[in-house]
Amino acid sequence: MNSFQALPFPVSPGCLPSVPPAARKWQGWLAGLVGWLGLLLPLPAQVASDNFDDGFRDPLLWGPRDLVTGSGVLAEQPGRVQYSVVSATLMDRSIRPWIKGLGSVSRAWSLEADVHNSLVVGQRNSYAAVGIGVKHSRRPEHLAQLEFFAYWPPALGFPVRGWTAAVGRNEELPDVVVADAFPTAVEVISVRLEYLPAGRLLKASIDPDGPGGVASWVGVATFSLGTGMGVSGDSNWELTVDDTLGAGIYGISYEGGGTVVPAGKLWIDAFRVSGEWAPFVHPPFAIQLSSLNGGLHLEWPSLPLFEYQIQRTADLKLWLPEGAARPGNGQPMSADLPIQPGRQSFRVQASLMQ
Repeated sequence: MNSFQALPFPVSPGCLPSVPPAARKWQGWLAGLVGWLGLLLPLPAQVASDNFDDGFRDPLLWGPRDLVTGSGVLAEQPGRVQYSVVSATLMDRSIRPWIKGLGSVSRAWSLEADVHNSLVVGQRNSYAAVGIGVKHSRRPEHLAQLEFFAYWPPALGFPVRGWTAAVGRNEELPDVVVADAFPTAVEVISVRLEYLPAGRLLKASIDPDGPGGVASWVGVATFSLGTGMGVSGDSNWELTVDDTLGAGIYGISYEGGGTVVPAGKLWIDAFRVSGEWAPFVHPPFAIQLSSLNGGLHLEWPSLPLFEYQIQRTADLKLWLPEGAARPGNGQPMSADLPIQPGRQSFRVQASLMQ
């Protein structure tokens, strides 16, 4: 779960101007081979699941922390993960990333779950949902989601329940949204996102009466991720053959002056994945290097769930930490380092947070 990015040349006082910026970037990619190794391993067929019966987060399956906006909380209870909000803000959300594996863009795979929503929202324009999602591993703002919602549309005199499937390159403004409503008596459905490498398609399906029901899976949307082949629409994620896609579960609520979600109203159960998944590793990344005030300026992209440690060496054998590890947040990170006498090399280690 570690990825190392080493600067491919020694650094000593006065040497930086001799290295062209383009060469630094290109060589920086070559030096990320350690991070690539996990992506080059054969992809095993995998069926993995979590029914949440033990009542605690399994660290082998789920990320070390949830990605939270506002006051949204995901809490595992025996038999389910419930979403709740006590002190609502205008946007509350909690995402729990799946770390058992990453979906390859060249292999077929799927994820699904049973989702429960018995909330009756109490005011117009209030929205609350639970669902499953897929994100671009290098660009976490690129995401697709399928959720079971409770909503009171401003134009109606009563709340409704239904499903929403969406894909986009911006968390707040999807490229394509498809939705439909159910009778309010429906409280449990099953949801599935299936990736099809031919055409780079994401197919969203629901089982409208959930586990144990008599209904079959129904395809509700098919999105393409840059090929233009999606029946429901396209979102260009600029995927390469080496890219991977991460999965997760989430709860979200917003609008209406803030939507309070009592415990036990929204929950997720029986999460499962199947198909061929790559090991969960940090995607390769490049370090941008420049000189600044007689020292070094390093800059690199970061991702949530990972922390980044700069390391220094004089002999390429003993690597020592340079300062403390810093948590990623999806934004570029940087550091300014003094140049010490003698030859030096640097690298950045990305590790899953504990």
